Amino acid sequence: MREEKRTLPPSSLSLEAEMAIAECEKGAKRTYAKVAALPPPPLKPNHTLIISSSDNKQTGDNLIDRIAVALDTKKTGAKVDRIRKAKNQKDVLSCGTREDLNLIHNIVQLDKGLKVQVAKAGNPLIIIRDVIKAHTDAEIVENLLAQNKNLLQDQDLKECTMKVRYRKKARNTLECHPVLEVSPLAHKKLVEAGKVYIGLQRRPVADHSPLVQCTKCLGFGHTKAICRETEDLCSHCGGKHTWEKCQLRLDRLPPKCKNCSSTANGEGNDLKHNAFSSECPERMKWDAIARSRISYC
Repeated sequence: MREEKRTLPPSSLSLEAEMAIAECEKGAKRTYAKVAALPPPPLKPNHTLIISSSDNKQTGDNLIDRIAVALDTKKTGAKVDRIRKAKNQKDVLSCGTREDLNLIHNIVQLDKGLKVQVAKAGNPLIIIRDVIKAHTDAEIVENLLAQNKNLLQDQDLKECTMKVRYRKKARNTLECHPVLEVSPLAHKKLVEAGKVYIGLQRRPVADHSPLVQCTKCLGFGHTKAICRETEDLCSHCGGKHTWEKCQLRLDRLPPKCKNCSSTANGEGNDLKHNAFSSECPERMKWDAIARSRISYC
């Protein structure tokens, strides 16, 4: 029972998360080998509207018909990437650009029989590698803004979100990998640049997944601090011991992903990867769900 609870999506999934799950399930089953051979998926802008009817008796199919009439795409030129039914008689509508979202939002608002709201999305994350640990969080942000103005010149710095969320350990005990929450445009510019100046260093910068994975039970959506498991599970084989003490790893035997072995995807070579592998099919599914709540540029 514990395993089932841990691998199921949280009960408070947003409509955007529902949409991400639907997209994952719609595609063919991906093996680890197939995933490893693919290039990283592009980060998609998250421009999403949630539309519902003022009439509680109206069905989802009727709602889509009403939205189509209200938009009158032949006349308005409104561009919709996709639309799908969601729970509680609501439809989720996604657009490719902010301009498309604003146009559709304004059109739908004119129909008194429809209610529309913009789905709330969080800011993306970046990770800067091997930054001197002595820097305070404030110093990291101040240096990033002051020393990389050429990358942020299109940003209104007064409205630019930039804050250190947490730090990851580096191999060098005098350094760390700070993870920052930044505005969508700043994220795009910094990730494209690949490197940034921080104090007396020029360090690599990259996109960072918003997905949280527990280092104790290896599950998704929570951290070790609030994990209910009583024993550590090994990311190499899934056994009840730490990675450092794993005899299979010490004997150089192949890993066995615990998360994939708990799903229908867990067959043969699909299991031969670490539970923390970025190319794990199960992790990629949860990563898509986590990213569905983030606004990318």
